[in-house]
Amino acid sequence: MMILVTVILIGIWFEHLLLVGPAISHGSETLPIGLLDGFITLGFFGLMIFAVVYFLDEFPELKRFEPSAEKR
Repeated sequence: MMILVTVILIGIWFEHLLLVGPAISHGSETLPIGLLDGFITLGFFGLMIFAVVYFLDEFPELKRFEPSAEKR
């Protein structure tokens, strides 16, 4: 599930880049993707991972799925 969400977020980021990039580049042939953009993206992924880990620490019963023996 986490992989799917990560792929979706990367796709949304690229979509926004392609929509906003041409307005920022002002006639340039390439989109201005620099090192700062990569660090900002990694920072947001780090915040996402931190939020998920914090949530799973607060609610550990949601961390794993164990089917009960009564349902078998």
